[in-house]
Amino acid sequence: MLTYKEFRKKLLTELDQRGIKFEITSMTSVNGEKERISIAFSNFTTDNAVDSDHKPETFGLYPDHEYANYLGLCESESESPVERIVDDALQIMSQLSEKVSLEYVNSLLKLRDEDIIYQLINAKKNEELLKKVPHRIVADDLAVIYRIYKTEIDENSDEKLVTSTIILNSVMEESRYTEEKLYACASVNMPKQFPIFILNVQQSEIFSLLVNGFGYSLMDAKEKVLSMPLSNPDTDYMWAISNFDERYGAATILYSDEIQRFANKLEDDLVLVPSSTHEWFAYRKSDIEINEAYEDIIRETNETLVPKEQVLSDHLYIYERSSGTLKTFEQK
Repeated sequence: MLTYKEFRKKLLTELDQRGIKFEITSMTSVNGEKERISIAFSNFTTDNAVDSDHKPETFGLYPDHEYANYLGLCESESESPVERIVDDALQIMSQLSEKVSLEYVNSLLKLRDEDIIYQLINAKKNEELLKKVPHRIVADDLAVIYRIYKTEIDENSDEKLVTSTIILNSVMEESRYTEEKLYACASVNMPKQFPIFILNVQQSEIFSLLVNGFGYSLMDAKEKVLSMPLSNPDTDYMWAISNFDERYGAATILYSDEIQRFANKLEDDLVLVPSSTHEWFAYRKSDIEINEAYEDIIRETNETLVPKEQVLSDHLYIYERSSGTLKTFEQK
């Protein structure tokens, strides 16, 4: 299995050997700059391609994202995983070249109430990004930013295609939205688009096994796990809080009704460990003797195991049942 550095080198070599025109660029993303392989639109000029005067200049390929795909292919013992990743990416780009125009790209940036969602990120690690985007601070070092989230079904494969774009201040202002309206729209859309799950340790492990080991779809695995009588609030000691879509799962902590209901069921405040931007781990406050060692463990885990772009926070959080507020261990 290749390291990330080895994978990146082989990915670029594979593109070069195929005669693909590209350049290495970067873009502002969550938790810092994100490397982008900008692949020229001209690589895919065909009789059916969008006229060159009405096209974007490049498609983007992101090495960190593709490395995650590579690791998944290695686990499934796929042959020639790097070559397969390039094949799949170029095929998608070739298909898009026949319909992606500047007008199409601009349509993706048009704000509609039903397309607005939010994402929970680390405020202190994203100070530069927050200068450019509408946002709100929700707890100490946590901030909400907003995204345009659109889905469509691919005509050829029947697969769901997702487009997700961070909303910039300029887009908000041109669309005559306010941050308050973005938050209101996202608060309605998020529980519908990304329903919360709260699973105990056993349920979470089974869900992961069904998806990653047995190839279940996310929805099928969800139904299977929730049909199992495994949860017992009297004996369970740890829960995973996220959603079944594997996107923006940490934002479920803002689903106030569901979190309040869960805390009331346990009859306790919650101790919340930020696993990543996709997930929290929750404990009863009465089961945990809170001290600074927990935050040392969180910090070390973020530095060594969590991908940079998925780090949420180095702090331990407390959800206070009586007030419905989220505070850091230090604030508490």
